[in-house]
Amino acid sequence: MSTLNSQELRPIWDALAVVCGRWRMPIIHCLCGQPLRFSELEAHLDCITPKALAEHLRALELNGLVAREILDTRPVATRYALTPYGHTVLPLLHELRRFGETHRQHLTTS
Repeated sequence: MSTLNSQELRPIWDALAVVCGRWRMPIIHCLCGQPLRFSELEAHLDCITPKALAEHLRALELNGLVAREILDTRPVATRYALTPYGHTVLPLLHELRRFGETHRQHLTTS
């Protein structure tokens, strides 16, 4: 295996900057099936604080992975959905899950 130079590592660091964070991949996973309101995301993600959820949603939105829609309701509600670009992260999510399962097995059998 060859050593990657800094130019070859740059795309990896760029990708990690977008998807890393304790809650970003779980948020993407929740949104892969359908758009959800903020309160629905909170219910799906155990132990996340509203502040953390808002921060991660904002970062995902700034990176073009999530779209936010303000609904014309009383009280005002916000719905979040994966963008078409956000759907490009799903294969990575599935591979990370597969690696996590394999790694957990490796640790328990070692």
